Amino acid sequence: MLNLYRNIDRAKWLVISFALIITEAFAGDSSIDFNKMMAALRDNAEPIMRFTIAIAYVIGIWMIISSIIGLKRLGQSVSAYSPQYNLMSTAMVKLVVGILLIYLPTTIDVGIVTFWGNNAGGILTYTSSDSDQFGMVKEGVIAIVRVVGLISLVKGLIILSRSAGQSVQQGTFSRGLLHVIGGILAINIVGTLRIIGGTLGISIFD
Repeated sequence: MLNLYRNIDRAKWLVISFALIITEAFAGDSSIDFNKMMAALRDNAEPIMRFTIAIAYVIGIWMIISSIIGLKRLGQSVSAYSPQYNLMSTAMVKLVVGILLIYLPTTIDVGIVTFWGNNAGGILTYTSSDSDQFGMVKEGVIAIVRVVGLISLVKGLIILSRSAGQSVQQGTFSRGLLHVIGGILAINIVGTLRIIGGTLGISIFD
């Protein structure tokens, strides 16, 4: 389990590999165009996201159990004046991150409200019009970005769980926070692009 959450960023490469496999599968069929290929990616993105949430749930349970065991051992063997008493902060951070991973959909909703306000209405969707010849491409790209964003969010939370303690590399907290913020922005990529478009005075996905 330890190796699982330490190497979760490899899931990004799985997403890329999945896209390449779909491309290769359709490459030999002249009756299937690029729009249909992107539509297939869009339709298969949701199962990948559910699988990622399931992995986050398992990792969250492991973190909570690990933190409880650590706090129990700490209370039995370490006094309040021991130099090792800061291990409690490590266990507490791991406990909080474990809860956030278990309730990952709620964590995402909280992040969206934090960035976009109470009137955000959740993750914004995009439905292409029949007249848009690149509509399927846009929907496929949006789906892939959301999958990568979800994986980045999970990875960021895991990095934050290792940000407490003495033997922590410098910049661990900022790196984890960057992954969390970037992941939330990518999950709601339609809202992010609309904000950018409003800032620049151009219309994006409207």
